[in-house]
Amino acid sequence: MKRAAKPVNDEFFILWVLIAQTRDAFLAAREREYYNYRIKNERRAALFAIAALGDKATPTEIARVLIRKINSVTEMLNRMEQQGLIKKYKSSGRSKILIKLTDKGYEIYHQSLKNSTDKRILSVLSKRQREQLQSYLLKIRNEAARELGIQTWSLLFSPDFNHEKRASNIKQI
Repeated sequence: MKRAAKPVNDEFFILWVLIAQTRDAFLAAREREYYNYRIKNERRAALFAIAALGDKATPTEIARVLIRKINSVTEMLNRMEQQGLIKKYKSSGRSKILIKLTDKGYEIYHQSLKNSTDKRILSVLSKRQREQLQSYLLKIRNEAARELGIQTWSLLFSPDFNHEKRASNIKQI
């Protein structure tokens, strides 16, 4: 005998489901647009992180920004290197490896910034509503980060897009 599911009345669970469904639908729509650039959203996010981190783009820092485990980021970076999107360099710093975008990586990164999907989806909200949503999402993200023991200052939000800085202490692997 099958039981009918009870309606969920837990407001916190409902909010979590809505956030998860919104994220999944948004990513699926973005993936469709990114198909033109032959790149998945997770790699596009890695390109963003590498560009934003500049000379501090190490596998560990990229993992922090993406809130991912280092081993999954390392595997992704290996695939991105095979695609010609990044190069790994030896560094004299604390981290032994520094990650830089290649010309191809910069090209795809810049193309993917012209994403019209984001504008189409988010334009259902007024400017004021988007500002409020941003404020709410930052508050929720920062609390989730606190729960995980992540320093909110280590999460990128408004990065400096000065990609032209180059470290003098790096050597290609």
